Amino acid sequence: MNRTYLSCLVALALGACDPTPHPGDVGIERVELTQHIQDIANQVPLLAGKPTFVRVFVRGNTEGGAAVPTVGARLTVDGGAPIAPTGTTAVTPPATGSDWRTTTDSFLFEVPALAGGSHHLRVELVLPAGATVSSEANLDAEFDVRMRGRGASDAPISARAWSVSYGYTDVPMSYWQRAGITSSTWPARPVADLGPQVASATPYLPLATLDLQPLPGAPAGSVPCNYMGDAATGGCAGYLDGRAWGQQLIDAAYPNGGETIVVLQPEEAGNRLLGADTVTGRGNHVINLQRNDHPDLAGLTLAHEFLHALGVGHTASTLDFYETSYPRPDGSLGPYVAVVSAPRLHLIPGDDASGAPVGRDIQSYQFPQATSPFTYCKALRTASAGDVTCPRGLDSWDR
Repeated sequence: MNRTYLSCLVALALGACDPTPHPGDVGIERVELTQHIQDIANQVPLLAGKPTFVRVFVRGNTEGGAAVPTVGARLTVDGGAPIAPTGTTAVTPPATGSDWRTTTDSFLFEVPALAGGSHHLRVELVLPAGATVSSEANLDAEFDVRMRGRGASDAPISARAWSVSYGYTDVPMSYWQRAGITSSTWPARPVADLGPQVASATPYLPLATLDLQPLPGAPAGSVPCNYMGDAATGGCAGYLDGRAWGQQLIDAAYPNGGETIVVLQPEEAGNRLLGADTVTGRGNHVINLQRNDHPDLAGLTLAHEFLHALGVGHTASTLDFYETSYPRPDGSLGPYVAVVSAPRLHLIPGDDASGAPVGRDIQSYQFPQATSPFTYCKALRTASAGDVTCPRGLDSWDR
């Protein structure tokens, strides 16, 4: 980062710049570079091939009741064409600085996926016509960032998994209406239905891409429904047979283990997250799940279960397979703000202004969910085969 940005980082609060900001001045207080989750020191590595979000926080000097101008902003990457902010495009910098839990008084830029290696970014605040400040040095920040990846070339980190789907037979008539079918046969969904789940899951994962491909030569499966429960709320327990079928397929294809298969059930999860990750005797992972197209839930089941496949347990102490070193036993996200980019762009703050928990880690079974630095960093080490790691001690990920 350049001298201007470093020396003026807290200038508007502490007068650290030369010249000292005067009443009526505005400037950049802090810049955050994130691909989903980040700490205040920008220590979570940025990954090649994964979209990046640049958050620009501003502050105004209103000493003596001085008015500060409303400003715009622009971002350039490697000297390219200016990028406009997403969402809020004009901000009146508050005297207390931007609230990082929202986007109402800060700027958010979306940077398309960048290749591995070093890139130069520059952020500028844009004054309205006729407005002036005592020093324009506080209006810009520029810095070099490295997009990390596999090996010396920083190749994008990706993970491959296989997919199959199955349907049910012998579905009782009492279940037909709820299932949306008109006969005792519940057809398998096309594996292409997993596409939106992958798109929504990938932002939560330390991956550039999750490459989910149909298992070659595998036809759609079919198992008995094996209905269990009462007529109003029961369902097909045959999902256990469907999962076992997936286990047989992946073990036959990859007897030496190390692969993951996603088994798509015919059910629709609605506003629930329904799935599981199991490990076969040959060391393959089997994820069975129900599709979910809810605007805030799509992809969460796939992300949660794939994080298990990357070696991350649960992060609430009341659950099995609990990560005992997770620093918050209640499963809360911590003092961070997550940028969730799919299926819709929004923020999930880890806490409120009083420090009370708001967001929860994706491995906690609580809502709203995002991936904490602990979970992201632990999965990143596995996904990159150790090529990319977070600093030791960050959110206790390496304990």
